[in-house]
Amino acid sequence: MKNNITTNLRHLLLAALAAGLTYAQTPGGPVCKIVFDAGKQLTATPHHVYEVETSSRGKRSSEQISTQGSIYVTVGGKWRKSPMNVQQLQKQEDENIRNARNASCRYLRDESVGGQPAEVYSTHSETTGAISDTVVWLAKGSRRVLREEEDMNAGGDKMHWSIRVDYTNVAAPPSK
Repeated sequence: MKNNITTNLRHLLLAALAAGLTYAQTPGGPVCKIVFDAGKQLTATPHHVYEVETSSRGKRSSEQISTQGSIYVTVGGKWRKSPMNVQQLQKQEDENIRNARNASCRYLRDESVGGQPAEVYSTHSETTGAISDTVVWLAKGSRRVLREEEDMNAGGDKMHWSIRVDYTNVAAPPSK
């Protein structure tokens, strides 16, 4: 049960990072707006996420597909449709952003991800019970999220995620 709660918390916090702040006063300033707008674009665009989580419970790989308004996740190696759809996720993201404290972002450098030119940013955010530090790679030009490395401390439970995002040939997983 704790693993499911941690996974759900992780997805909500990732969603908060990806929410896209379009408010007049963006927490963390204009650099955070770049990063959060990229996250909003991620949420609205069909994509396939490959994720590796490392925590005190060990190392675990998972995947997430978002397409046609639905979200699918791997649970125990099997695909399941998430009870949360894209619109609900976006609403939750907006709420998480409103509740975020101490958001800060900064541009780090340019480099490439899989041969694609990218801008690299770091972010820091805090919510009730969690502190998150992330490095995110955004494609130059489109500013799509390509990769993330995130460290989170949620009530003393330290976790790390390595995330890669693919936008090509995205389709719902086969139903069984």
